[in-house]
Amino acid sequence: MKTDKEWYFFVEADYENCGAFTNFYCQADGIGEAINQIKPLAFNEGLKNLKFIEAQRVDNLEGFEYPNKLVELSDSVKMMEALNLFKRHPNDECMFNPPEGVIFSTEEGEYEIERIQEQFVAYSKNEDGIFEFELVIDDSNLEHVFNLTIKFLNSIDGFWIWICNHWEELDRQLFINKHFVEAQQILEFLESNSENTIKNGFIDIVIHSKEGETNLTLNEHKKISLHTKSEDIFNSFIGKVIGIGFKQTREMYDIEFGYHHWHYKHGKGFERKEFCEFLIDNKFDELKNDI
Repeated sequence: MKTDKEWYFFVEADYENCGAFTNFYCQADGIGEAINQIKPLAFNEGLKNLKFIEAQRVDNLEGFEYPNKLVELSDSVKMMEALNLFKRHPNDECMFNPPEGVIFSTEEGEYEIERIQEQFVAYSKNEDGIFEFELVIDDSNLEHVFNLTIKFLNSIDGFWIWICNHWEELDRQLFINKHFVEAQQILEFLESNSENTIKNGFIDIVIHSKEGETNLTLNEHKKISLHTKSEDIFNSFIGKVIGIGFKQTREMYDIEFGYHHWHYKHGKGFERKEFCEFLIDNKFDELKNDI
């Protein structure tokens, strides 16, 4: 069914022996659906390894008009005719590319995108006795690194999924699975259902351990965090993260704070009602109290 919604995207890609920046316009219900339409059409135009850097809904912008010299790739997808080509160099710093599920808006934020780096912060014990760790990850590394951090936990007692209230503007929901108590079970579930879990920008994924009352979270902004009351777990976790190549910082920038952005589900992912049914089918129980 045709939709009235239309999205603009600023995209980086590989083109022949160069890098390229270009713009796309796509009619689609959501960002994920638009991206799914654009990718194969862009590939046919010689654009590969697309990075969707910024997005904006344009159909509801007052006075919006298409720019000149657009190429119609399909009934719903248009692309700028001229590519902005540039030579890539091995020492070039790559622009941070948010993981699937979240994308920068074209609206200017408080900080420059260049400030976001793959690095972590660690906070000493707060007044509640909790140590906190946060790690920012680029799209190319997210799944691999999150899988590793799950393995860093000594034990697992629960697997939770929070559904955010801005997904279809409904109440926040918590689903708990007590059957997944081994890292490998969770890893297999996430890998088999990545389009509805890792790549869904409307959910928080939480791995719980009773040891130290520890929660490992991949939140809706695709930031990895650890909260624990155990200093030993905290220090061990940090050591392992450093061991896989990440550095600590005092001033961390991430898409969650200081940047206008959009959340979206994968184009092939479930709608919210279907997602809830999917969780129940996989032995998750909804906790309806104290949310």
